[in-house]
Amino acid sequence: YTSLTGSNATVAIPVSSHPSIGRRAMQTGDAIGLFYLRNDAMICAGYGSWKDGSNLVVTIWGDNDQTAIKDGFAEGEQLMYRAWDAIAGRYFPATVTYESGGPTFATDGIFLLGSFAANTNAKQGIQLPQGWNMISTCLLPNDSSLTSVLADALPSMVLLKNGRGQVFWPSLSVNTIGKWNPLNGYQIYTTSADTVWVWGDEAVPQSTPVYLQRGWNLTAYLRTTRLGVDTALATIRDYLVIAKNNFGDIFAPSLGINTLGPMIRRQGYQKNITYNATLVYPANTSYSTVY
Repeated sequence: YTSLTGSNATVAIPVSSHPSIGRRAMQTGDAIGLFYLRNDAMICAGYGSWKDGSNLVVTIWGDNDQTAIKDGFAEGEQLMYRAWDAIAGRYFPATVTYESGGPTFATDGIFLLGSFAANTNAKQGIQLPQGWNMISTCLLPNDSSLTSVLADALPSMVLLKNGRGQVFWPSLSVNTIGKWNPLNGYQIYTTSADTVWVWGDEAVPQSTPVYLQRGWNLTAYLRTTRLGVDTALATIRDYLVIAKNNFGDIFAPSLGINTLGPMIRRQGYQKNITYNATLVYPANTSYSTVY
């Protein structure tokens, strides 16, 4: 975004509009911007940083007809909103309602928002070869019921179990797991190859502690991108005996053994530790809307 000259308008986002990013309220450090189109690219025409307890007013700029390049909103052009998530370090598209004005640009217009909600939903496909698989997701499912999360694989699924031995056995109407816990990894058995599709908000790995108990744990990998296991598990390395994936690859730091390589999304991991510990993964380094 650069300062513009020419026509402008004002967008007011009051505290009472309860602006949100995914499942949380906006907080100090987040930001709201408005974007116009230039040759199919989205360009920011004004933004403001959110401060807890304060209303936000953003000046947005119209196109300067004295320049060759389109450098602002055209009269009557749709206003497009984005929210900057200071925790995740990325921006998301948002939907709004208006108390007055909107939804298109007008010189000297005043737009008062009634609501502002950034959509952080993403989609992740988890491939399931026939037989046993150890899986996890980096998303917080919109609906965490097991029948919802596993809906696509239910026809071929026999059994799901977590690291505590609790099970979901749909053909016998048995569910001792309860709901899907995104911090957990799961073992699932299917009679044929299948895919589970999960919709939900991205987990923020550096702000999502995973509490581990002494002994064996089956946990999720919460990052969207792969990372060397030594770096990924740095916060529990001093207590880690062994980590292994679905294919029998292992990481045993005290023995200097690493056949596991990088940790990858969709995979669940078993970890054996000598003391209770807290695992915190490093922040993501790249993003997508489909994983």
